[in-house]
Amino acid sequence: MIPLTESDIKTCKARKQVVHSIITDTTPQAITLAEVQDGTKKDRELSKFIPLIHTGNRNACKADPDLAKYAQVFQELSYLEGVVTRGHQIVNP
Repeated sequence: MIPLTESDIKTCKARKQVVHSIITDTTPQAITLAEVQDGTKKDRELSKFIPLIHTGNRNACKADPDLAKYAQVFQELSYLEGVVTRGHQIVNP
């Protein structure tokens, strides 16, 4: 159940639970998880941003004009199961 601890988030089952909860609790039924994942992959900004989330490279985020808007909330963003999230919210592609 949400909120999860940092160690919970590291497990595959917990990550899927978080994403499933976000999708089912906040997304209209017309949008599927697969559609959000596909949109995330195809989004030009998010495809540049995802590697920075993995490496924790906030400075590169600030330096890129396309991504600078994410710098203020960088620490709040995660990439889970093919979806960029901010806390319990989806960053829409």
